Amino acid sequence: MRPIFLTSAAASAGVIPMILSRSSLWGPVGTVICFGLLISMVLTLYILPILYSLAYTDKTKRKEGFGDVPPKPIHPKHKHVVTSVVALLLIIATNAQAQTLSLDSCKQLAIKNNKKIIDARFEVKSSEEVRKNAFTKFFPNVSASALAMRSPDYLIKGNTPEMKLPVYDGNAANLAGATQFAYVPSIPINALDYLNMASLSVAMPIYAGGQIRNGNKMATLGEEVSRKQQKMTTTEVLVFTDQLYWIH
Repeated sequence: MRPIFLTSAAASAGVIPMILSRSSLWGPVGTVICFGLLISMVLTLYILPILYSLAYTDKTKRKEGFGDVPPKPIHPKHKHVVTSVVALLLIIATNAQAQTLSLDSCKQLAIKNNKKIIDARFEVKSSEEVRKNAFTKFFPNVSASALAMRSPDYLIKGNTPEMKLPVYDGNAANLAGATQFAYVPSIPINALDYLNMASLSVAMPIYAGGQIRNGNKMATLGEEVSRKQQKMTTTEVLVFTDQLYWIH
């Protein structure tokens, strides 16, 4: 068991970087090698010895106090079990190897998994986002901000001085030489312990020398080029798939 286990485990662990590379070529190969070795190890260490034991057992059984007992013949049920298991394994292996793909299925798989086609799809999406971003330049830029502050103490603190104000009797001529005054005591002033402020600004370019219009035209043209490049790449991949299909 030790050499089989160590060999299979080392080979399975060695192809893990191939699986993690996400390569369209080496990833599937590494997956097949890794899990194929692990499954074959289980079959070799457990299933195969059991089948041999059921089919070719010739060990003599010893009963305590009765000496040796003649070898027991193979039970017919054991033969049927071994035959059924071997036939099932052969059927599974044959079906796995005899799997065929049609030309249409090959083309669909190529369109779905080909790296160039996937990159072309992302290029089209990137061009669409660039065009959408360029179209927003036709609209005004709106920005808003808000500020709120609470102070533990008043920011403006003070006291008004004591004053004596002349009493106005209705005659403006007597105001300068008034003889009666009203006393005004000192008044404390406390202000600005809470402050809030909000602002909104809107900017609309009236004329930018045709930059906005030309930018939108270039973004639209870039999107069209990306879509045509995607179609061209898809066509090349389908033609190459068709050639490989009929060659092999």
